Amino acid sequence: MRHELASGKAFLQGVDRRGRPVLVVRAAAHDMAARDLAETRRFVCYVLDAAAAAADAAAAARRAEPPGLLCLFDLSGAAARPRCTRKGARAWRA
Repeated sequence: MRHELASGKAFLQGVDRRGRPVLVVRAAAHDMAARDLAETRRFVCYVLDAAAAAADAAAAARRAEPPGLLCLFDLSGAAARPRCTRKGARAWRA
């Protein structure tokens, strides 16, 4: 999971004005061709678990119910890429 963490795809970035933790997801940092699916799944679970724990801690600190979380999806620099190869596309049409 070191590769996923080092990529900067997703990270917690402080809190917003209401005290909710901010989760930033950078779509441009995700490369489907250069990833290990099992590693990516572990990374997503880790990030969501960390975000939920931060939201619970922030809610407890400000005595708010229910806990909240702000997610920012940065789509700048993200390009639409084909989801399959030509070989896969031919097999799909057949």
